[in-house]
Amino acid sequence: MNGRIKISPGLSRAMLFVAGVSPCGEDLWFVGGTVRDLLLGREVKDIDIACTGDALIIARELAEASGGTAFVMDAERGIHRVMPGGGCGYQVDIAQLRGSGIAADLSGRDFTVNAMAIPLSGLFHDGIDAAGIIDPSGGCGDLVKGVIRAVQKSVVVDDPLRLVRAYRFSASLGFEIEPQTLGIITSESDRIAGVSPERVREELYAILMQDGSAKVFGAMVGAGLLQRIMPECAAMEGIPQSEPHRYDVLGHSLKALEYAEKIMAGTEGWFGPWHDNIEAYLSASVDGGLNMRGLVKLCAFLHDSGKPSKFYVDGNGRVRFIGHDEEGAKINEGIAARLKMSNFVRETLSSATRGHMRPFHMSEDMISGRAFYRFVRDMGAGLPASLVVALADAFATRDEPGTVATDVEGVVLRLAGYYYGDYIPKKAEPLVRGTDLISLGLKPGPIFRTLLEEVEERRADKTIRDRDGALEYLRSRLREVAGS
Repeated sequence: MNGRIKISPGLSRAMLFVAGVSPCGEDLWFVGGTVRDLLLGREVKDIDIACTGDALIIARELAEASGGTAFVMDAERGIHRVMPGGGCGYQVDIAQLRGSGIAADLSGRDFTVNAMAIPLSGLFHDGIDAAGIIDPSGGCGDLVKGVIRAVQKSVVVDDPLRLVRAYRFSASLGFEIEPQTLGIITSESDRIAGVSPERVREELYAILMQDGSAKVFGAMVGAGLLQRIMPECAAMEGIPQSEPHRYDVLGHSLKALEYAEKIMAGTEGWFGPWHDNIEAYLSASVDGGLNMRGLVKLCAFLHDSGKPSKFYVDGNGRVRFIGHDEEGAKINEGIAARLKMSNFVRETLSSATRGHMRPFHMSEDMISGRAFYRFVRDMGAGLPASLVVALADAFATRDEPGTVATDVEGVVLRLAGYYYGDYIPKKAEPLVRGTDLISLGLKPGPIFRTLLEEVEERRADKTIRDRDGALEYLRSRLREVAGS
C-alpha cells in the first residue's frame, strides 16, 4: 500500500486532539483496528493508542482536556478508556506498550491485520503517509490478500478467545482464514473451554450481527470449534433424517441459518404489508451488542437441537423425532444459561424452538381463528422470530425455496397479518376485563384468566363479535359453573 491514507475530517480532528494533549517526550502510536480500518478505508469508530508512558495519566489528561471521562477498561493489561466530551463521536482506548518497544508490542498481538502501528508523528491534517506504517508481520500484505493470519502460534495459547475472534474478523472483514492459522485453530480448539462464557458470548454475538453468519458458523464447525463451544452441535453431526430432508441434523441447521439470513434480507417478499413491522422488530437491541436479527439467526441454527435425543426409526423404516421441539426448548435454555445470555434471549430461544413446528401443522385454507389466537398467544413477543424460523426450516428441509412440504409460506403471511392487524390491537382493547367479572359476582382467582382467554379465543373465531356478546357468554358460563 502506497501513498496517503485519507481520513475523515472528524476523525482527523480527534486524532490531532489526542496528539495535542499527550505529555511532552512520550511516544504514542495508533495501533490495531484503528490502523487496519484506516488502510481499508472503513469508518473508524474507535481510536486505539499504545504509549510508552503512564496510560492512566494520558487518559486523564485527554478526558480533562476534552471535557469527557476516563475509566479503567482492563486493569490487568493496563488499558484505559476515554469518552471525550463535546460530541467528538469517538472513544479512545489507551494502553501501555507490552514489551520493550512498539515492535515487541505488535508481535504479541493476535492477527497480522491488527498488528500494525502509526506513530503520531506520522499524522497529517489530510491523511497519513502509508510509508510510515510500522508493520513487522506483514499485515498490509494480508489486507491486500484478504486473509486472517495469526502473528504467531503462541497468541492462541496466550488468549484462547482468539480462536473465536479469528472468525469474528473473518465475518466482519469478509476475509478467509489462511491454512496455517486454520490448522492452529483446529489443533488448539479445546482451549476455548478455559475462556469465560461471557467473553465467548460477545464474540458469537459479533459474528451473528454480520452478514454471512451461516458461512462463518459452517467454517467453525469444520474446524471443530463450534462443537467445543456448544457440545449440543456435536450431537447433531451424522444424525440422519428421512425425506424430504436432504441433510443430517447439523447440515440442516446450518442451512436453516443461511435461509434465515436470506429471509431477513428481503422481508417484503415474505411478509408483504407487514414487513415494516418485522423490520422494526428485527432491529431492536436485545442483549449487549446483539439485536433481534442476530438472535433470530441463533434461533434458526438451534431450532432442532432436541433431535439427537429424540431420534428413532419407526416400523416403516422412517426416522422420527417426536417431541424434539419441547426437548430442544429445554436444551436451548441450557445453552443460553451456560453462555450467560440474558433472560430475554433464553425465553426467545426457548419459545421459538418450542413453536417452530406448529405452522407446519396448520393449513392455510382450513385453519381456524381460534388456532391462530392460541399460537400467537403462546408465542407472545417471540411470534415474529418463530415465523422466520418456520420459513427457514421449511426451505432448509428441501433446500429449494420454491418447494416446501406444506403451505407454510401462506400460513406465515396470514399469521403475521393476524398478529399485527388483529391480535395486538385487540389485546390493547379487550372486550371485557377483570372488573367486568367482579361486577358479575366473581371473586378474583385463577378462573379470571380462564374466562378472559375463552372470550378472546371466541373473539378470534368470530363467535363473539362485541362487548354485549362477550358479557352474554360470561353470564352463560357462570350459570354452567353454578349448576355443575
